[in-house]
Amino acid sequence: LNYGDPIPGGVETAAALRDALSAKLIVTYFAGGDMEKEGRLALHRQGIPVYATPERAMRGLAAAAWIGAYRKKRGL
Repeated sequence: LNYGDPIPGGVETAAALRDALSAKLIVTYFAGGDMEKEGRLALHRQGIPVYATPERAMRGLAAAAWIGAYRKKRGL
């Protein structure tokens, strides 16, 4: 999820998507001021990582994909 402006209900939307999807990984990017900070903290409390930039979010996804492939290759 990529929220560049304060989005009312953004935290709830991210949590609902996490619960509705069968994906094992969800990351978010929030940009903004006070509303962003509140949303970021709420998502962290729910176990959803939030990255400071879209580029960092992509690096996080790349790292997760790499470790998944590594574990599969090693039979872990």
